[in-house]
Amino acid sequence: LSARGIHTIAANYAGSSVLAAATSNTAFVNVYQPTNLDVTPASGIAGAPIPITASLHTVPGGSPVVGQTVNFAFGGVIGPLSALTDATGVATVMATFPNAGSFTTTTTFLNVAGFFADDGGNLVAETDNAAVTVGHAATSLSLTAPAAGLVSDPLTFSAVLARTDAPTGPVSGASVNFQLTSPSGLTILTGTTN
Repeated sequence: LSARGIHTIAANYAGSSVLAAATSNTAFVNVYQPTNLDVTPASGIAGAPIPITASLHTVPGGSPVVGQTVNFAFGGVIGPLSALTDATGVATVMATFPNAGSFTTTTTFLNVAGFFADDGGNLVAETDNAAVTVGHAATSLSLTAPAAGLVSDPLTFSAVLARTDAPTGPVSGASVNFQLTSPSGLTILTGTTN
């Protein structure tokens, strides 16, 4: 059989000089297409969208399976996502992780009603896992301080913390340490970015 779906089978006998013609009952056979799902390891920067792709193909043959929903889960680190396969059998989602680290994405494909099976021909979800490596976003810290001051007068200085990886911009709510080194020793002060 070369196509998935419901196939009907019937038999008939034309008859002979001794036996009458006969027609059988009709049988229905559900034919399922086995599939293979392959998710690609991905990497990116925390706080920025990371493309994660999975390809869905027929087994055997390796032809792309088009227009089917592939689900992506991330172990609860972020919410699940889903995407349709394109003309090449590839589904792509954009996942944004709030923190750096190593994570796992689990992809699943299940469409028994559409006559698809897993790669073993079982009527269960076809799954695959891959690593997602999320790095720290690059930052810059610029200090503004006066060139001179007077003993016993207050000294005002500030720093601007900015994210230099997309999405770029100032970082608010972060703790910044200031180290003031003088002839009398080291003083450490802490401020919070606004």
